[in-house]
Amino acid sequence: MSPEFGHLANSKEEFIEWTRQKEWKKLLRYLSTPIDGFIDIPTGTPHAIGKGVLTYNISRNADLTLRLYDYDRIDPATHKKREIQQQEVFENVNIPDKRIEFQMFPASFEFGCKVTRYGDEPGLYTIFRLQIDEKGKFLHDRFAFYSCVKGQGQSMISLFDKAKQYWFQLRWDGCILKERWIFSWHLIVMKMFKKEL
Repeated sequence: MSPEFGHLANSKEEFIEWTRQKEWKKLLRYLSTPIDGFIDIPTGTPHAIGKGVLTYNISRNADLTLRLYDYDRIDPATHKKREIQQQEVFENVNIPDKRIEFQMFPASFEFGCKVTRYGDEPGLYTIFRLQIDEKGKFLHDRFAFYSCVKGQGQSMISLFDKAKQYWFQLRWDGCILKERWIFSWHLIVMKMFKKEL
């Protein structure tokens, strides 16, 4: 199944009517997924990833999910269908829909790394992809989380905290992708020492 992003209703009344009639094929907007595609999902956009699609999802800190439709799935913990919040969705959905699409970004080659820069929202997040065949060096001047999505190996990361004048060295042991899920990775603090001025 292709991932679902957005809807096809032209008005809130149409959105509510199609939801109540369970006309999901008429209401929900499905997109084909390009390999290495990037999509920025605005708040208020219904979305579902779909079977067989591997994603790396970056989101703002939030503890709320509103469900319009849950494909009649059964929660293994309760053995019941999960709760849906249709009224809350009606109050928060984008009308009209913003009609987002997948974007493809070019890669550049830097110091042995293939680097694809997807987005930079100052103060929120910067997202990029690094692909390294054997050995490479990547320079980034801000704090970052690094996740190994596929492959294995080791990495040394050096960070410098300007405010406290400390260097941190981190050893990142590689991970292995197994059955299309992230299998294991860990970040270990190796050394911390005060910088000599």
